[in-house]
Order: sequence, then structure tokens, then C-alpha cells
Amino acid sequence: MKRQKLDEEAADGALEEFRKTNQFDKLEEALDILGDIIFETSEDDTEEVGRLSYKYAEGLLARFERGKHPSDIRNAINFANVSMENYPDLPNREKVLLLAKRRELLSQCLIIQEALLNDEDSEPDSELLAGFLQGCELADKSVDSLTELGIDGGPYIEAISHKAFCLRLRWEKDNRYPDLEECIKLSREVRSRMTEECEAETRIKALTNLAFYLQSAYGHRILKTPELEDIRTSKEADYKDEALRLVRLANEIYTERPTTKIETIMAYIENFKKFPKEHSRSMLGEIYELLRVGISALGDIMRTSLIFDQYDHVSQAYGVGRYAAAAALERNLDPFIALCLLEEGRNVAASVAADGYGNHEDPFGMPETVRQSYIQAKRELSSAIREKTDYKTRKDLLDEIKLFEARYKPAGEEADFASFAPKISRESIQKLGSTGPVILINITDIRSDAIVIQEDGVSSLHLPQLDEEAISRLSWEIQHRLAQEENPEELYAGLQNQLLEMLERLWRTVTKPILDYIGCLWRDDEIRNWPQVCWIPTGVLSLYPMHASGLGINKKGNVMNRVISTYAPSLKPLLRAQNNTACSGNNFPEVDGHGTAAILAMIDTIGAPPKPLTSDPENFPDPLPWQKLDFSNDEAQIVREFYPKPVDVERDIEWQPTTNRVIEVLKSSHHIIHISCHGYVDYSYPSQSLLAFSDWQSNPLTVEKLSDLKVQTRLIVLSACFSANSGVENLQDEMMHLTSAFYASGSSSVLGSLWQVEQDIARKFFSEFYGYLSGNSGKRSFVRLVAEACHFATLRVAEKTKGLGNDMKGAPREWAPFICVGHT
Repeated sequence: MKRQKLDEEAADGALEEFRKTNQFDKLEEALDILGDIIFETSEDDTEEVGRLSYKYAEGLLARFERGKHPSDIRNAINFANVSMENYPDLPNREKVLLLAKRRELLSQCLIIQEALLNDEDSEPDSELLAGFLQGCELADKSVDSLTELGIDGGPYIEAISHKAFCLRLRWEKDNRYPDLEECIKLSREVRSRMTEECEAETRIKALTNLAFYLQSAYGHRILKTPELEDIRTSKEADYKDEALRLVRLANEIYTERPTTKIETIMAYIENFKKFPKEHSRSMLGEIYELLRVGISALGDIMRTSLIFDQYDHVSQAYGVGRYAAAAALERNLDPFIALCLLEEGRNVAASVAADGYGNHEDPFGMPETVRQSYIQAKRELSSAIREKTDYKTRKDLLDEIKLFEARYKPAGEEADFASFAPKISRESIQKLGSTGPVILINITDIRSDAIVIQEDGVSSLHLPQLDEEAISRLSWEIQHRLAQEENPEELYAGLQNQLLEMLERLWRTVTKPILDYIGCLWRDDEIRNWPQVCWIPTGVLSLYPMHASGLGINKKGNVMNRVISTYAPSLKPLLRAQNNTACSGNNFPEVDGHGTAAILAMIDTIGAPPKPLTSDPENFPDPLPWQKLDFSNDEAQIVREFYPKPVDVERDIEWQPTTNRVIEVLKSSHHIIHISCHGYVDYSYPSQSLLAFSDWQSNPLTVEKLSDLKVQTRLIVLSACFSANSGVENLQDEMMHLTSAFYASGSSSVLGSLWQVEQDIARKFFSEFYGYLSGNSGKRSFVRLVAEACHFATLRVAEKTKGLGNDMKGAPREWAPFICVGHT
């Protein structure tokens, strides 16, 4: 019993740490301990069984809210029921208090299960609906039982707060406005009972819940009475302003839990983004300052989080940078400010990785002695994260780092955008536009814009027809079909039509308005004279080739007839490349004017791709074994046709190389490194995406490992499927994939693919690509030459895919996947 008590105390400590820090390994630790204790506890000990089951159900509910695995919520409901059935013999008052608490947990599990698992697009699940109704009844019963005995204070506040939550969900389901009015009434009572002595998280919850309910009432009035004058004279008109005041008040309360502020802001947006666009856009502009605070909070969270927690935090805050940029533009602020907010709020995990794996830059111009202390503190924080040191130690180190940054933060407009190196300034940004426009496409479900960087300044273009929801719906179908391994022929026709539809939609709503705005019209002269555009798409757009958008390859209306395209994951790696002389391409010895090429090729790969770390075992089948890559030999011969083996190189082609051998080659001085192998995309933890070489099971070459490399080469070609795919929805803003990782490691340009490429298509593409690359020279940068070669090869492959079956528009699944990352 003594050991069990110590174990339970350890579980309680881990749960408390999780609640304070949102560190999910602490939740897993607590669940493991509690599971073992429950297994060893006798069924006859009803008091212990009930108490432990309650704690275990709480933990399972928290894990479900993170991963949405149905097994977690089912088990949470089972254990919550067990806790209701097993309780000690207590005096009536204590018994009512205990059962009210356990009843609320069961109610919460039943209601959340229905809210998150019932598919809005299909018929409601009757079992889930019955559980929802039972949950509402349990909430009513808890309040009634406490009221009957005159029990006040904390338990009563929790009970009426939960009842208000149930009423709000019931209103959403049945649209009975009296339910929402009662919900607001109860929430006002909860707030009135809050005092300064209450815990910070409790006060924040009371304020934000009331704000969300008031916001819902305002939204109801908008939809019911669209006439603006009627809205202004209704009581709900005041609700909108009151809700905003409450959220601002909540944001001012200090709390040790790092994720609270960002969760509040994102929940507030989630509520009003369903309103008509003119209202949601206005409300987005009103929370501009809150979004700036949220971005700053996200940066702090990420800089102290363990690696695997970082992606959960980014997922929770998905879109915060894009919303902030849209809010700035909605308020007619300087597009440069919007650009800075967008950069700070996306690609955060990659920035933290770059800052943590040896790239300890000083963007503040500190004195040398101070700089050394600053960099040492950053190294210690990186080490603490890798070694999973306790949260307090990591937080103390971050506070020390922030003191340095606050002391040497630059004055003026860039002061708030210096969290990550390299520093963003107008001068450095405009310099990026000297070789052609850099276009950031900021897409949200409220407002979308293009932010255009040119040599003479930063401007913006509103894109009113760009609808994130419509794009996302079509994208889900496309990505599902692209990832399908079985029966691809059955999906082929539908996929081609959907891709054509997507590319036409992107042309009408995104690329044509942008190219018209910057004056890039149809060209028919030599492509070496064409303007160059660097695309930085965000959100769901990062999954698609902007260069391929248009009305079909047989029409004048497409990007391929106007500009040469390159890509970048964000501005930060472009700025690093701009500052890195090794990326200029001028430090390599020339061989016959073309340079040298190394070839790394895998024909046979052992095993099968790993299962995602967060996959639900019940619903995730075993992956198919890696296929044999016979075309790797063909690719190697194509490269050697245009780039013969240098006389001083021992091995002509690196067949079946190990990861360490690949790293050796990457650190060499070859102009070009061609890699032909299988790639694996980990959609849950992109830093674990990998290239599979001969020892990949014991020593994989992951995105995380690439972050620690310094590569000095002009071009890396990744002939690996999905190597430039940015993954599932909630992580698309990170743009952390194999192609971007190689670019961040120092290569001046990287060629990757957005989806799977057929062997015959790859053979045709690389033959045209290397033929153009080796046969052209002139007064232009190597990155520009690579972009031209990619453009030329894409056009040649596209021409060969035109046919009557696709109305001569070409087959974009075959010709459009390759993108060139880099800009100079």
C-alpha cells in the first residue's frame, strides 16, 4: 500500500505538471502509472476503484482532446461510469459533493464525444446523440442536487458553469435561443462569483466562456436579422463589444500555463469566423493587438517545449500568424507589419529548430562579451529541451535569454519582430526583391491577401475571391487520392479532373490577379529573359504548385506562360541564404563550365515505412513494403550523360549508401547532388520525416538531423515522393519537409516533389532538366538557371501529356509536381 501511495503521488504530480505546462509526456506518464495501480487494485476496494477511475478518466479525456482517438473517449466514459458506481459510504452532503463532481466528468465525456466525433456531413450517430442527451441530464442533476442542499462556493460554480456549456451545445444543435439566453445568465452568475482569490485559470475560464456565449448570441442576431440598422439597435449589438472586453480582460490575467492565451484567442476566432464575411473581417481587425500577443506567446511556448510537444502547440495555434497578418491589413496597416506578423506566426517549429541545432545567431548586434553569454544561454536551453529537463529549468533559461533580447532589442518598427534570427528589416526584405518579386500568399477563411516584396518596397493585394474553406474541401479529396497506394488506376481520372479544377481555381483567385498586379503578362520570347517570381504560399496552398495554375497547358491563361517560378518555405531561410556567401554559388571550382555531380541511389530498401507515432492502432493498417526503385539506375545514367564522373572521385555512383556516407557526400564540394530513394513523410511530427537509405531503420536521415548539417552545394535534387509535401492541415504553416530542410541546411537550391511521381515521368523530366541545366550558361545566377531548367522540363513533360481525354489541357498529376526551392 505504501508503494501504491507513492506511485499515486507521482501520478498526481505528473498530472499537475501537465495542467500547468501542457507537456504531454507528463500526461502519458500519469496515465501509465494510474493504469498500473488500477490493475493491481482489488475490485472489492470500491473506494479506491472509484477514486482512481475518476483520475484515469480525467487523463483519458485530456488525451482524447489532444489526439481525437475514439478509443480514448470510450475508455474515459467507461472509467467515469466506474467512478460513479464505486464510492465510499459518506454523510449525505459529502456524498452529494462527490457524486456531483464525478457526474460532471461523465457528462463532459459524453458531450465532448458527440461534439467531436459526430460527422456534420452525415447522418448523426444515434448512440452518440443519446450520450449527448444523457450528458445534459447529468449536468442538470448536478446543479439540482447542490441547490437542494444549499451547497454554494466552488462546487456550485463548477456545476452551473458546466450546465451553461451544455446549454450552449444544445442550442447549437437545436437552435433554441432560450437555451443560449439561459447559458448567458448562468455564465454571468459564474463571473459575479469570481474573486481575486480564485485561481487564474478559473477566472480566465469564467471570462472567456461568457465572452464566447455573448459572441454566439451576436452571431445569432446577425443571421436572423441581416439588416445592419436592426443589429445596431438590438441588445445583442452590445454583446459583441462586451465579449471583446471580456477576452481582453482574460488576456491580462497572469497565468503560469503557457498555452492559455493562444488557446483563448484561437477559440474566439473559431466562434466568429462562421459569421458573414463583413462581420468576421471587422471582428478580426478588432483583435489585432490580441493576435500580436498570441504570436509572442506562441514563440515563448515553442522555445521551451519538448520536440514532440511543439507540433501539438503549433497545431492548436494553426493559422495565428495568417490571422494576425490579415487583421493588420484589415486595419489598413503597413503591409511590412503584416509581413512580419506572418513570418513570426508561421514556420515557428522550423525557426526554433534552426535556432536550437547549432545556428545560434545574434540578430541584435550585442557586444562580444554579452553575445557569448547570450549564445551560451541559448545552447543550454537547446540542451535542456533535448534532454527533457524539467519545465521550470527551461522557463528560467528562456527568461534569461529574453532579458538579453529586451536589453538589445532594436528601436523602431522592427522592435517586436526580433524573436528569431535572422532579423527582419525593410532593407533586407526589399533586397530579396532585387532579382524578382517575392510573393507571400496569406490565405485565411476570413480574409486573404498577397504581400508583394519588390525592390522598391512592400505592398499588398487583397484577394477577395480566395476562399480557404472551398480550397480546403477540394484539397482534402485531392490529397487523399494522391496518397492512395492501392488501385491507383481507378482514382486516376477523377484525380486529374480535380487537379485541373484546383489549378484553374488558383489561377482565377490567386495567381492571375497577382501577376496582373505586378505587370507580368504573357511572354513568347526566350525564357532566359522572363521575369522570376518566388512564391511563398501559406496554409493549404503550400500543397499545390502555383507555377502550374492556369486554364490548361494549351491556353495562354496560365503561370507557365508568364514567369519563371521558384519557391521558399518562408522569408527566414531566404534571408539566411542572402547572408550566406556559400549559397551564392561562387565558391565552387568549375569543371567544363558545368561543375560536378554526385549520385546517391537506392534500388532496394528493406522493410516498410514506419507507422505514424500518433496513429490509432485500431484504424491504421500496416504500411505496404517499400517498392523496388528500378528507375534509380536510369536516373543515374541520365545524370552521368550530362555530368561525367570527375577523375579525382573514387566511386562513380554511390549505390545503397548508408546515412553516414550520405552525410559525408552532402558535406563535400559537389555542385550537384542527385538523391534517388524512398521518402517518408511523418504528418504528425514533420521533423521525423526521412529519406530511407540502407540503414534507415537504425540511423534514418530525418528533417531533424538535416537541421544540424551545414551543406555547401549549389543544387540538391530529391527524386523521392512527397519530398516537398507540407503535410496535414494543422501543420501546413510549418513547411517543415525534406526539401525545405535541405534548403535551410545551406544548399542554394533544392528540387523536390509535391506528390508521388511515376518512374517513366521522372525519367523524362530529369532528362530534359539536366539537358537544359548542363547546356546553358550566361550572366545569371545558378539558382536562376535551375529554375529555368525546371520550367523547361515541366513544359516538355506537360506537352507530352496533352490528349483528347483531357481536352489538350495536359495531365497535371504527371507534369506539375516538381518545384524549385531557392531565390537569388
